[in-house]
Amino acid sequence: MKPYSEVEDPKAIRKELRETLEGLELNVYTQDRFMYIWKGIDRDLRKVGVKLNFDITSSEKDVFGQLLATNAKKNTKEWDLLVWGDDDWYYNHPWSAFLVYRTHNYWSTIFPDSQLDSYIEQMFKESVGTPEFNMVTEKIMNHVYNSGYMLFVPTPNKVLAVNKEVTYSLTAWQTCRFGK
Repeated sequence: MKPYSEVEDPKAIRKELRETLEGLELNVYTQDRFMYIWKGIDRDLRKVGVKLNFDITSSEKDVFGQLLATNAKKNTKEWDLLVWGDDDWYYNHPWSAFLVYRTHNYWSTIFPDSQLDSYIEQMFKESVGTPEFNMVTEKIMNHVYNSGYMLFVPTPNKVLAVNKEVTYSLTAWQTCRFGK
C-alpha cells in the first residue's frame, strides 16, 4: 500500500482514469449519515466519468439486512457498494472489522477466497501484540487492499491527541493499522 505522500496527483492521471472509467455507473446503498463523505467522493468520481446512483436509508438495520440477504442471494436491493460505518475499530482488535472478510461467513459478500480465509483463521490463533499477530494482520490488510475488497476513505483531520501533556502510544494492532 502506498503512503499518501506517494499517491499520484489526481490531475496528472485524470485523462487516463477517464479513458478507463468513462460510463461506469455504480449503485451505492448507504446510510444518510455518510452522505457528507459521499458528496466529495461523488464529485471526484464524476471528474473521471463515474456516476454513483445512491439509495439512501437512515437505518443501519436495513444496511445489515441487505448485507445478510445478499450473501444468501435474497437481497431486494441491487448494489455495487454497500456502506456502513465501522465504528468497531475501537476494540483494539480487528476481529469486528475483518469478520466481513471471512468469505465462508454469512457476514461476507466476497466470493470464496481461501488465502484470505487462512489469514483470518491464523489471526484468531495469534495473541494481540505479538510479531506474529502484526504480521498476519498486515497480510490481511494487504490482501484485501490488493484484491479491491477495501476502499480507504482518508480522514486527514482526525485528532488522536492534543496538548503536550497527553501521551499517546499505539497498541501493536494500531501500529500495524496506522503505520510505524
